Amino acid sequence: MRETFAGRRAHALDAARLEALDAFVAQARTTLDVPGVSVGVVQNGKVVFARGFGVREHGKPQKVDADTLYLIASNTKSLTTLMLGKLVDEGVLTWDTSVRKVLPAFRLADAETADKVLVRHLLCACTGLPRHDLEWILGPADATPALTLEILGRMTPTSKFGEMYQYSNPIAAAAGLVGGHSAYPSLELGAAYDRVMATRVFKPLRMTRTTLDFDRATRGNYARPYAFDVDGNLAPVAMAQNTPIRNVRPAGGAWSNVNDLLRYVQMELAQGMLPNGRRYISAGALAARQAEQVRTGKHSWYGMGLDVDARWGTPMVYHGGRLRGYRTNMAWFPEHGVGVVVLTNADNGNVLMDALPRRVAELMFDGEPEAQSAVEAAAETAKNAFAARRRTLTLPADAAVVATLAPRYRNEVLGTIAVTTLDDGRHAFDFGAWRAPLASRRNPDGSTTVVAVAAGWSPELLADTRDGKRTLTIRDQQHEYVYVEVD
Repeated sequence: MRETFAGRRAHALDAARLEALDAFVAQARTTLDVPGVSVGVVQNGKVVFARGFGVREHGKPQKVDADTLYLIASNTKSLTTLMLGKLVDEGVLTWDTSVRKVLPAFRLADAETADKVLVRHLLCACTGLPRHDLEWILGPADATPALTLEILGRMTPTSKFGEMYQYSNPIAAAAGLVGGHSAYPSLELGAAYDRVMATRVFKPLRMTRTTLDFDRATRGNYARPYAFDVDGNLAPVAMAQNTPIRNVRPAGGAWSNVNDLLRYVQMELAQGMLPNGRRYISAGALAARQAEQVRTGKHSWYGMGLDVDARWGTPMVYHGGRLRGYRTNMAWFPEHGVGVVVLTNADNGNVLMDALPRRVAELMFDGEPEAQSAVEAAAETAKNAFAARRRTLTLPADAAVVATLAPRYRNEVLGTIAVTTLDDGRHAFDFGAWRAPLASRRNPDGSTTVVAVAAGWSPELLADTRDGKRTLTIRDQQHEYVYVEVD
């Protein structure tokens, strides 16, 4: 039987309970080999815990703290839909406004579905559009947020409208573009989104360090990203792997810190009220964002840019974020006035997205100690997974495999890949913004996979020939892209 906290009253998070939380985070950071973790907790309108563990940069002494900036990835969606709620309150649009009416450039490959899309659907993960990330991750280096609309114009539903949960970044990014264009129609799409977020969200909530500007964020007190390399060792992630998010930034491009995000969580718990007693947003606009749009499980659902999970007998509202070298989460328990923020600068901090809120719940309700075992199991699983994958790879890549590769490939949508040589003599794929050494794998069916082995992301491409030309094929869960050799 799953443990339930239904009907229980939360304990005050006093010094002893917070000391236990402190010890848990410190141990988890070490177990998972995460350079930096910043954590904050609010209870009954007050910040009761806000501090950092570890360092901003592996091997250097500067500590992370509650002001350290992290790329919060898909937590940006919650802030984007909050901005839309503000525009609903202002009468600029409604949740049921047709997207095509507000942003005529909005298109889908299926015109009938495009005509049905309302503002509320942009962040509901329920329009039937699948995950579709390679086209912005490997998109043109000079792209702008208009790329979002280009990608959407090529997307076709794979399920009926509202039938099932399908998480998709381009459609979520369109939500921010719709809001920005509605408020500032004379500005470029990205600039309009940046302006509406600054004026409707960051400034009124006093989120003074939160920014969508990568250059501003990566000066001073910010956490550098890390992940395990192909051998399972901690390694820096090239920031160039993350910069493409700028072109779909309403879905994941914000930088923030514990102190700023706690202000946001406090407002959510206070149902739209600010600490000074002023109303920031209507309770109705907030509630609409949490209302069920599509089920994600027996006791859980997705609203508009927010998840709700009631498996512990009391609802937890949350949204996590994952980008290369960053794992973040913010969650709150509306019935008990408690909220938590956890920010990490390593992919291996992934389990803390769930384990930290679980540990807070354990301390609130004297729950069974599951969080610690989850961390330990995740660390062991990761170690075994890296070891198993490493055994399948030849690194550096087999010289015979490299000899079969063309110097340069092109895909109409994704652009070009060049085969180049690094300073140490190893061959690498050059994706334009970043390069990665090559490994190879002979598959049981006789095919050959070439892997760009980079910390954070190691894309695998199948080497083959079609119509007399050498090709490389990359796939996600539902799409296939073929690069063909070019002169």
